[in-house]
Amino acid sequence: MRSKLALQINPCFLRDKHYTSSMFVITKDHIGNVSAVGIVGPRSALNAVECDVAEKTIKTKGQRFKMYDDDGELYYEGYFLSHSEESDEFEPLTCFGAPNAGATEIRYKNPKTNKFETL
Repeated sequence: MRSKLALQINPCFLRDKHYTSSMFVITKDHIGNVSAVGIVGPRSALNAVECDVAEKTIKTKGQRFKMYDDDGELYYEGYFLSHSEESDEFEPLTCFGAPNAGATEIRYKNPKTNKFETL
């Protein structure tokens, strides 16, 4: 598990703009004045034409996640899809949850226990 400091020094904008090893989609927004539902990221992953196809693929093949603030309040839910063993499962948090709303924790659904676990 990575430290919170490591999350802060791994910004998405440093990645190659034409390649990404993973994608995520926000499916539920529990805090938004303006809904984040349907946001696909990271920003460098797709162009607008590819977003609809990618969102459907991520939802059917991806891992479910939930993002929380430091008080344990649920902010967002979504799916993460990795194309590589080296993908960063913190990416939805570092690319969207933290900068957009101050989320500090991400939990993924364990397929064996069906419970969400903090990375």
